[in-house]
Amino acid sequence: FPVTITTNPVKSKPIKALSNRDIACLEAVIYNETRGNKAQGAILVGATVFNRANSRFYPNTICGVAYQRAQFTNIRKVKPHHINEQTRNVVREIIERYYNGTLNATVMYFHNTSVKPKWSYKKKRVAKVGAHIFYAR
Repeated sequence: FPVTITTNPVKSKPIKALSNRDIACLEAVIYNETRGNKAQGAILVGATVFNRANSRFYPNTICGVAYQRAQFTNIRKVKPHHINEQTRNVVREIIERYYNGTLNATVMYFHNTSVKPKWSYKKKRVAKVGAHIFYAR
């Protein structure tokens, strides 16, 4: 995907191409964070990963964001054989939306509805989908 997108307001260093490792990292995040949830919630989780990778405040790769300490639930335990076709399809859609400019460009944070982190009171809530609440910077 050799396209550069310029519509993301948090973007400071756009991702121009994804490696197979980046795709595997994104699959691990989506699989582990969104199993059993709506596809739209998974797409917003993916948008969070891309938006962070494009922000100067986070690592500049998908894997850098995915493996950042204390950010995503147990993705080190996800093995390639865990990834199912549903996850692969959602990840393909996330990547397609990123490159065609239709991936949500504002979400930077999310949490499961079963918790209420202290940081969430200081962020602008932008969506609730399934078991996740999403916030802008």
